[in-house]
Amino acid sequence: MAFAKLDKDGLGRFFSYDEFLECLSVFWKEIDKYYGQNDVCISILGSGLTRIGDTSFTKQELLDIIIGSYKLSRHKIKFPNKLRIVCKKSEDFSLKIRYEF
Repeated sequence: MAFAKLDKDGLGRFFSYDEFLECLSVFWKEIDKYYGQNDVCISILGSGLTRIGDTSFTKQELLDIIIGSYKLSRHKIKFPNKLRIVCKKSEDFSLKIRYEF
């Protein structure tokens, strides 16, 4: 999934933090609309080349933002199906807590 706003030259531009949260809100709505009755797997959104404001977020911070936005969203994966966030193993990232939805 492409996760960027493109400028007039077709290059990805910076998201503001609020725009990032709005994208996640729309994302949860679309997931619920099309896949709410299935298991869903996603990656850590924004951990690649996405530019968010002036800050560089760690994968752990991005994961926490994604989980927080999902918890606050009205749009959820329907039980007994699950949302899974796939994380590539790396030295600078570890899951300290197992999140259950």
